[in-house]
Amino acid sequence: MAVSDLFGFGWPEHARVLTRRGSGEKLALVRALALEHLRADPVGIFGDVLEERGIGLHVVRLEQGEPLPDWRDYDLLVVMGGAMSVWEEDEYPWLVDEKRAIREAVLAGMPYFGVCLGSQLLASAFHTRVYLGPEPELGANQVFLTAAARRDPVFRGFPPDVEVFEFHRCHFDLPPGAVRLARSPRYLNQAIRYGRVAYAIQCHLEPSLAEIRAWFDDSPHLLAQFESRHGPGSVEAFFDEYAKFLPFLQRTGRQLFGRWLENGLALGGLRARARRRRRSAPRPRSCRRARRARSGADPHRRAARLRAGGWKWRAGAPR
Repeated sequence: MAVSDLFGFGWPEHARVLTRRGSGEKLALVRALALEHLRADPVGIFGDVLEERGIGLHVVRLEQGEPLPDWRDYDLLVVMGGAMSVWEEDEYPWLVDEKRAIREAVLAGMPYFGVCLGSQLLASAFHTRVYLGPEPELGANQVFLTAAARRDPVFRGFPPDVEVFEFHRCHFDLPPGAVRLARSPRYLNQAIRYGRVAYAIQCHLEPSLAEIRAWFDDSPHLLAQFESRHGPGSVEAFFDEYAKFLPFLQRTGRQLFGRWLENGLALGGLRARARRRRRSAPRPRSCRRARRARSGADPHRRAARLRAGGWKWRAGAPR
């Protein structure tokens, strides 16, 4: 059964914009930051979902030398796959700042969606082991949802087994406090949740046929392993089957990402972050003095009232 047949959701117009409580004043458009690490693994259909819902999208191609912006200027963080490993910081020095930004954003409650390398970066950001597994997972594969997934606001309603595309050998341990949502026969952590709004999938639900062709072309050792399992020339037959499978795969990806987005906008504390930004702006001393005076907290006015009532007040005395 197609996942899209199981559920759907509407998208309220007001979810696109942050508003000031009580006044309806618009504060800022919701903005998403997407970090890419491989030209042939763009944000793709996930970016389409964001743009269809009127959410601003800023794509940064880290492997092409584009600088990492301040995550605090955004409301959502999407981290895609790549050919590098999380420990290759000497060759890819921007990994250090990227992992630090991921950790800070997730701890601040920003909704996070990681794909393949993006799931490994989440684990590494929280000092969890990421390692080279014994065998790669290549091609179409089934992942199996856990009991926790049946209660999860993003994964509940999906079938117990979901067809995905795999192209990885690196994997990771479950970060402390994280929840395992899906597993495969080879690797335990195919989907995880950290906190309420940080999600990551080891598998892929987004790549086009042209993109996976490029992945195999750029990884001849993985192509050789694929054909050693399935026979010489089998990859071309797989591409034919993948073309038929792709609409279902991407429909699943859009449904999953859409539910993550819905959950993140509901629980991600976007309005709270907007309020914190306003509070963090420095106020002139005169404004703070006036505010204390209005609330009765100005020490000079309080002392005058106490003297008028026959009481003696000194600075530092209990109030």
